[in-house]
Amino acid sequence: MLCPPSNAGDVWGQLTVEAQNEIMAGALAIRRIREHEDYTRWVQVGRALLRLQEEALYLTRSNAPHGRAYTRMRAELGRRVPDLERVHNTSKAHAVWLAKNYEAVETWRATLAANQREQLNHPSVLKRRFEAATTIATAARPAADKTAIIAAQEERIDALERQTSKVAGDQFNLKADPPRMIARILIEEISITRAEGLVRALTAQLKAVKRAAAQAPAPRRK
Repeated sequence: MLCPPSNAGDVWGQLTVEAQNEIMAGALAIRRIREHEDYTRWVQVGRALLRLQEEALYLTRSNAPHGRAYTRMRAELGRRVPDLERVHNTSKAHAVWLAKNYEAVETWRATLAANQREQLNHPSVLKRRFEAATTIATAARPAADKTAIIAAQEERIDALERQTSKVAGDQFNLKADPPRMIARILIEEISITRAEGLVRALTAQLKAVKRAAAQAPAPRRK
């Protein structure tokens, strides 16, 4: 939900049109992410959140994003875009990271295959994979094949994720988000084998629930 300013005299009215448009674009993007998660939309979300932070710092003449004056101003600006404010704090922080490191992330994404880029959308996943890849690349010997080293490191990360198989709950709303979106995030976060096992377990549990409901005695009429 977007809330345009009620009058030109409030704090929102003190922002430039450019700032307002960038923040509103992020609010629209997060709504569309609930329908279809997309990397470019998360970039818009990150830029909007970063702009909110920068504007609150400017309006309060603060040097860092904390303190009573900054916190109050940031909350006031955030009330105009409640869709952005409802984003989980971890996702907010990682989206801001994405906005700040956009050029470096773009350069790294260009080295990936198209199917890999399509699977890397959420900023938390992007941050983890980017940092793992760049750390290995920096530490590698000059004569080493950096592409092979990065691929091996990502394979080790995937293997560890398959062992832990823990999905970050801030990436979707189990009760509100579309099943297709939840399924896509799960596939990104766990192994295919575990995903297939999850489908089988859900199917078996659903059959058991339906069977129990069918066998339950009908309520007596009064």
